[in-house]
Amino acid sequence: MLAISFNKLSEDAIDGLLAHTTLITLQKDFPEQVAKAKSLWDAKRPVKLFNELKETLALMCSGNQRCMYCEDSFADEIEHRRPKNLYPQQTFDWDNMLYSCGPCNGPKNNQFAILNPPYANGYTDISPKRGEVPEKPKSGMDALINQRVENPLDFIWLDFNTFRFTPINPNQDSIEYWKAEYTIKLLRLNARQTLIRGREHAYHSFRNGLSDYLRNLNPNRQVEFRKFLKSAPHKTVWEEMKRQYSQRDDLRDLFQQAPEVLAW
Repeated sequence: MLAISFNKLSEDAIDGLLAHTTLITLQKDFPEQVAKAKSLWDAKRPVKLFNELKETLALMCSGNQRCMYCEDSFADEIEHRRPKNLYPQQTFDWDNMLYSCGPCNGPKNNQFAILNPPYANGYTDISPKRGEVPEKPKSGMDALINQRVENPLDFIWLDFNTFRFTPINPNQDSIEYWKAEYTIKLLRLNARQTLIRGREHAYHSFRNGLSDYLRNLNPNRQVEFRKFLKSAPHKTVWEEMKRQYSQRDDLRDLFQQAPEVLAW
């Protein structure tokens, strides 16, 4: 997972989102707000607005339009970081939208949690219950890392021995630990073997690409390698390689010979 770059929408799109939000807030109670939010979202109107949302989110993805959560699969679904059933007034909030793949978006669905102070108590699941009348959630700090304003690499790191994510702060009294724990669990970042194999494959691809680059240091090769880095899946693996290279024998010499790549 990486921090998400911010791209602006057109004025027409911003006005369209605000108009939908106004219709939701005009509903007299919370269940009606949820119902209105879902009906407006499911209608996908106007088409021009939703097309712009998808096109802009696609440009914000890493790699070749990779999912903003797993970085493995193709992103083609607009995902609400804060679920519609809990936060209907944020259904059309641009800052609440990400672009994800079905294998991430489907299981995540309406699941959400808030942190419990003191933070050694972890988090409370506030996911809406199926078939029950929607209730306004209690306030609290989101347990899910917000890629729009937070850098996931401040919370999690990738273990190159297992290619699994783990909290960067092991202190279970910390906010950072529980945000990392919940995010990894909710998005099943360590539960899917395809993702683990994908990260391992990306590691070897990036390392081999860097070796090839060093064997042929010329402007054309630099352009080719940077183009490869830009389009490859699992960009977090590359960022972790830059962060951890001094601790690994198989990376240290490569990065020391080409320090310029640390800025790529």
